[in-house]
Amino acid sequence: MTDPPARQIAERVREQQGLLLAVARDLSAEQFAASPGPHAPAIRFHLWHIARWADIVQANLAVAGAGSARGPATEIWADERLARAWGLGGVELGYRESGMGLPDEAAHALPLPDQATVLAYAERAFAAAASASAAVDDARFVAACRDPLGRETTVGGAILNHLLHVGRHLGMIEALRGILGLHGTATR
Repeated sequence: MTDPPARQIAERVREQQGLLLAVARDLSAEQFAASPGPHAPAIRFHLWHIARWADIVQANLAVAGAGSARGPATEIWADERLARAWGLGGVELGYRESGMGLPDEAAHALPLPDQATVLAYAERAFAAAASASAAVDDARFVAACRDPLGRETTVGGAILNHLLHVGRHLGMIEALRGILGLHGTATR
């Protein structure tokens, strides 16, 4: 029997986020931080940014009543005071401290921590977003809410926007891997 639509979409969220982790885990520290130019942020930026966005989405879904295994509608980033812990206090981090809206040069120069630290945060944020998405049933999927940008949408629309965003950054990371001379695709 085919899973209900909301469950199928939640599985795609989990799968796509897993692919992001897979294409970042096998890199050397140098590859993780490498950038081909000032207008192309490193893989570490893309992974941090989409992890931040997953964290924002999971908290937003909890606010929308979609449920979260984490409990109240809070972000891991804020709960653990990661900006301060990572030495980013006073550094411009863009919209909701996610890297969104930063000029290319600022994104390129962002002093993010080492690969293991960024990966550990991404794993936690992705797990929380996957859990929050999986908690949405078909009835809740069509319920009205505001997305993390404050736009009116549905719970499902917010999840689908996240899935689209994940796919964009997965593609960017795959392209950067290719530029580094590595196998780019996450699916082979």
